[in-house]
Amino acid sequence: MVRGDTSEVWILHDDNCEDPATYGRALSVPSSAARGNRMNVDWLAKAFGWIVTRGQTPLGGEAVSPADLLSVRRGRDLDVFDTRRNLFTRNFDDEFFHDNPEIMIETVDGQMSDGQYWLSLGAVRRLWDIRVVRVGGQLLALQRIHVGYDSLVTSGDAESLGFDKGKLSEIGTWINDQVKRGFSGTSVLVTRHGQVAWRHHAGQALKYSTKVVGGSVRPAHLLPATQQIPVTTSTQFDIASNTKMYAANLALQMLVSQGRIDMSRRVCTLPGWQAFRDESTVYTGSWTVGGSGGIKDRYTGKDTIRLIDLMHHRGGLIPDPQYPNAEVAGDLYLQNLDDVANRAEAIDRICRTPLMHAPRTERAYSDVDYMILGLVVEQIVGQPLHQYLQDGVYRSLGLRHTGFRPLDQGESRTLIAATELNGNTRDGNVDFGILPDGQPAFIRTETVWGRVQDEKAFYTMSGVSGHAGLFSTADDLGVLLQLMSNEGIYDGREYFRPDVLRHVLVPDDDDATYGLGWRTNKYYYFHGGPSVAAFGHTGWTGTITMVDPVRDIQIVLLTNMRHSPVVEPPNGFAAGAFPLADYVGLISQVYSALSEDDRIAQVTVPERSAAHTSTPSPTNRPGSGTSDGHPRGLPHTGA
Repeated sequence: MVRGDTSEVWILHDDNCEDPATYGRALSVPSSAARGNRMNVDWLAKAFGWIVTRGQTPLGGEAVSPADLLSVRRGRDLDVFDTRRNLFTRNFDDEFFHDNPEIMIETVDGQMSDGQYWLSLGAVRRLWDIRVVRVGGQLLALQRIHVGYDSLVTSGDAESLGFDKGKLSEIGTWINDQVKRGFSGTSVLVTRHGQVAWRHHAGQALKYSTKVVGGSVRPAHLLPATQQIPVTTSTQFDIASNTKMYAANLALQMLVSQGRIDMSRRVCTLPGWQAFRDESTVYTGSWTVGGSGGIKDRYTGKDTIRLIDLMHHRGGLIPDPQYPNAEVAGDLYLQNLDDVANRAEAIDRICRTPLMHAPRTERAYSDVDYMILGLVVEQIVGQPLHQYLQDGVYRSLGLRHTGFRPLDQGESRTLIAATELNGNTRDGNVDFGILPDGQPAFIRTETVWGRVQDEKAFYTMSGVSGHAGLFSTADDLGVLLQLMSNEGIYDGREYFRPDVLRHVLVPDDDDATYGLGWRTNKYYYFHGGPSVAAFGHTGWTGTITMVDPVRDIQIVLLTNMRHSPVVEPPNGFAAGAFPLADYVGLISQVYSALSEDDRIAQVTVPERSAAHTSTPSPTNRPGSGTSDGHPRGLPHTGA
């Protein structure tokens, strides 16, 4: 609780209680609110400022008496209890429930008595991060508060971090079973309170491989077990579209914080982008009105597209113009495999690319949006994107295995997870058409291993792009997630301002699952436990990252599920049929693994039990924003 410029903070740390979390003001629990190992939900709500309602929200698709329903509104999160059946859901979503009832609804240790609902201390801790301690003869309730941690401790104790070790072990068994049945490879990291709570790796970084015989590439085959390469904690994965967040968005958050970029600026006003106008547009290949690409009309307004429109994926650009595919791209065709310094041709093709929609009328998740944003970052900083991030971010964060074009950076191929089996041919089902000279356009046919899988990133952007191309390990990404959880500060250095992060995480008015680049709010994969405040991203190769600032839980799931045979051409891979490929099963199980330890900690409090420290408001930080508290360089949402 903040009083003026002081706050009361509790840290539980003695022989009887080892807890790395940080708690706010202690509240005395009256005897009427505690019965044995249970606490009264109405008292908790009143004490911590929550809103309780009854009989308003259906639960579980079954007719329930309104008298049995109890809803608890905590900030943006809505928890609903069926007090008769002792069921619980957080942020109920009817559409998600229809397909995943076992994830959306869970049992809870509750009890109705005298018209009041009582939860076990274990349930109170698991659901709401409230710890009950006894100081002398007094019972106190403390709610965890969000704080930043200077750095990520690589080995924490899962139990002290609030997890049930047995349940985490069960998740490992669940993963291992899928690997035994054919899933490729995976690396998982869960962190909490600035420490690694759990890591697990399984499967193969390389399981299949092509072979060159007489100068020809033979189709990929399953390698003998002795030649397969297992996943380790050091294995780098192609994180695909997670690149957008931990390369382009990270760079933009830094540049906005430094006052070096204004996201309301129109693309066509930037140096080198003067041709980003309607008159430059070329309708060609599949990108003709009424053509196979899906363009329905000659949309105009390209010169009105702002950088912030691209972050919102509302610029109207084609999601995937397939520039390396001569048949699809037509006159927009471009392959540039190795010249990272040559960006002029890529900018030219983007400037001439037609619009799929009128700007700001539709949301279309587009790789081109982040190709542009990555190129803009390069122009502002005067360096290739990979060099800027390596010099200015990754190295200073201590990330040893994160970067673009890893083989060129000296990384061993044996420490990199392979992706597609037969190049980008989808096991022979895809080609890139014929060039004007009658020759087939180049397409990789060998197993993709150590190079980015994404076609535009590899062929058109020389492996370095704002939309794809970044490789990383689970541990390195854990540091980046801690940086986000810390709102821009790590190891004593500020990389971006907290108000900038908060702004890019504001859910869009038209689709609350999007912020500026980040996936937010009730994104499909963030069900089954995470708070509404959770944010992160996914990647096509089989990756997801998530930060939950309310529960202080960060999850990294890296897989190479595209390193498996194509069973439903062109994009149905065998490993995609496993539960692990859906991500949400793993995330929901991590939350289910939170401990329900209902022991009351016996705490000895020293004379000065509360730490009083100065807590300046973020909006009062020098240069943090405009007079209304809005960060400079980021226009208001919807502006």
